[in-house]
Amino acid sequence: MDIIAKLKSLEHTLEFKDWQAQHHGHYLVHAFKLLDEANKSIWQIGYYDKETDTITTFVIEDGKELKIIPNLEIFKEEKAAIQKLDISKVKVNAQEAVDKAEAFLKEQYPGEVIVKTILILQSIEHGQVYNLSFITKSVSTINIKLAADSGQVLEHHKISLSDLKAQ
Repeated sequence: MDIIAKLKSLEHTLEFKDWQAQHHGHYLVHAFKLLDEANKSIWQIGYYDKETDTITTFVIEDGKELKIIPNLEIFKEEKAAIQKLDISKVKVNAQEAVDKAEAFLKEQYPGEVIVKTILILQSIEHGQVYNLSFITKSVSTINIKLAADSGQVLEHHKISLSDLKAQ
């Protein structure tokens, strides 16, 4: 589950090189992975275009053809900037981040049963972070942000999905 190896693999494909030659303004913004059996071999890697405010996503699945999903709309605050992900500052691999987050969960949220885990490597106000969301059996979401350079927990919170109101 090494994201740096996946990125290097993507960057060496002919499809990516051809796409990149035509999309000079795009930059890396995230790596996304659902951590369940059905998605264990799939990474989604996103490149942002500030000019059109869209993301092109590359779907990499072991043993499958590379998929390119262009011009996806961004879900963000209207004036929020999408920061470039600086992969050179990532020192903790994805599996280490998941292991640290799961250990933190056991300590801080004992008794919670996790049914789905979502991992995003991105750059936010804290810098390069692993942003992990855990959906629990008690219909809550626990979010943990870990520094991608040290694995340190930067913030965490729990939200009951039943408390969310339609806006």
